[in-house]
Amino acid sequence: MDISKQLAERIKGEVDTSDATRELYSHDASLFELVPEVVVFPKDAADVKAIVEFVSANKKRYPHLSVTARSRGTDMSGAAINDSIIMDTSKYMTRVWNVSGTSARTEPGVMYRDFEAETLKAGAYMPSYPASRDLAGMGGIVHKNSGGAKSLRFG
Repeated sequence: MDISKQLAERIKGEVDTSDATRELYSHDASLFELVPEVVVFPKDAADVKAIVEFVSANKKRYPHLSVTARSRGTDMSGAAINDSIIMDTSKYMTRVWNVSGTSARTEPGVMYRDFEAETLKAGAYMPSYPASRDLAGMGGIVHKNSGGAKSLRFG
């Protein structure tokens, strides 16, 4: 099965199978290494849905098929790598939709430092404060339930 061709037909974003890209995405901040078959860059939630539906529809026939969402790749547990499909949200899915004093809505590729600037403008603060806060993406922070240096103070 040509995963890249089938994905390219389903999404507006980009599909990349170059050796250089696959090598780049074979690592996160952990010691682990897995070279993916393909890296996709979804443009929006519809693309994410199409990628997940593709994996779901083909999983029985191709059991190795899986998708791993990745925002910035700063995770130290290997959660941002796999040997099938890497879905990188950091290229296009980088909008902060809204922030108020009690809630916020953002896309997963937004960097924490940019999100924090918006929360501070709204008089709010998100207590997650990972060590990689200047590089970390909101998708990874939410996915990994990141705490950090201020988690004991704020919970």
